[in-house]
Amino acid sequence: MRDAAGKFINRWTDEKVEILTALWAEGKSTSQIAAIMGSGITRNAAIGKLHRLGLKGQKGRPGVPEKTMKAFRAVKPRKECAAALPPPSVVVEQPEPIALAPADPVVFRDLRDCQCRYIVGPVDGADTLYCGASRSHPSSYCELHRAITCGPGTPGERQAVPDFGSKSARTGAYR
Repeated sequence: MRDAAGKFINRWTDEKVEILTALWAEGKSTSQIAAIMGSGITRNAAIGKLHRLGLKGQKGRPGVPEKTMKAFRAVKPRKECAAALPPPSVVVEQPEPIALAPADPVVFRDLRDCQCRYIVGPVDGADTLYCGASRSHPSSYCELHRAITCGPGTPGERQAVPDFGSKSARTGAYR
């Protein structure tokens, strides 16, 4: 702390340090020490001075309860897993696989504006094969490949399907 002229004022006189160490040895808390000493000595000032003096905490002092260790819970034994169930007697028929590639894929140079652009073969530059099925207008894919690439969407997305059938008269863009 400094006075009005900026000169350092030491509040810790030798007498106050002796009182601090005596009260600390009695087991008083730093809040109690600050209240007893008064004259500008705060709890934090007492803590700082005790730290600088190298005095340890009050663990093990009379009147100061030590933290008790929490008891561990007993580990519950795991239940034995039931033996594997025998296979069901009813055989479920497998659904037919969905055809991902059309019967007549096309190369890029033969694709028209209204055909699906889903790649169905290996990527070989100009010889890359595309689905070529007719597509819905705003999408680049046919309905099957759009469902594969985009998924069903969230319920809100499924309800908010925009009307892509009409163009804006002013901009010519789809609404």
